[in-house]
Amino acid sequence: MGTLGEGAGALQRLAERDPRLSDLAGSLRGVQACVAGLLVDRQVRAADLEDGDDARRVEGAWFRHDRTQEDDQQHALSALLAAEGARDADVRPSHTDHGGAAGWLVLALTVVAAADPVRIRAVGDGRAQRRSLGALAGLGLLLALVAEPLFDGLDLSEPTVRMAAGLVVLLTALADLWSPGRTGGSVVRPGALLAVVAGAVDPGIGAAVAAVAVAVATGVLATRFGPLPDTARWSHTVRIVAAVAVVLGLDLLVDGVFEL
Repeated sequence: MGTLGEGAGALQRLAERDPRLSDLAGSLRGVQACVAGLLVDRQVRAADLEDGDDARRVEGAWFRHDRTQEDDQQHALSALLAAEGARDADVRPSHTDHGGAAGWLVLALTVVAAADPVRIRAVGDGRAQRRSLGALAGLGLLLALVAEPLFDGLDLSEPTVRMAAGLVVLLTALADLWSPGRTGGSVVRPGALLAVVAGAVDPGIGAAVAAVAVAVATGVLATRFGPLPDTARWSHTVRIVAAVAVVLGLDLLVDGVFEL
């Protein structure tokens, strides 16, 4: 890892001086910042010391298979020094910007399309519809609030959850395209909840809560103005929403792949 950072630093300095390589400078800074983050994470801290460890010999070092040698320290320190100018680089190699208004909008559309509130009219009476929307609101808000601790506790990566959410949204939407009324009208759907979890980490909790609120509000409107179930209009509307969910689920899946 240290030699990777050293090499990226050398190439980045060359790219800043040679116009032919100037388009690589930004990417190389990202590589350096990523390497530096990994090295800092792997460096032994005081909290990592075990009984019998000599803090003067262990703390601050880098180990591999419980062994360390001079090269382990030299290459790691050289990589960290080379990355000094890259600490503000954007190290996320994603094809999508999750932040800003666009990120919030995409997340909201994904949660709404995955939940497909148009289906709420197939739940039954008004009380059952309110229970379904309440469950979506409660579970969605809970997952938005516990997403980050959940990631840390289960050692999950954001790209993995994004890919899982995208795959579930995509497969569910394809099934809805094939058979709109196959699963009744519940809006508490795994794809929507997984999208909330992924969105709570990036763009953030605020965006995830807003997406849940939009999905619930859309469901409330659907209970009043949506088409009646088991009609051609209802099936067509469900299929239109499912087609949108296919696109957004595929985008979420590809985004997770690009972030690996």
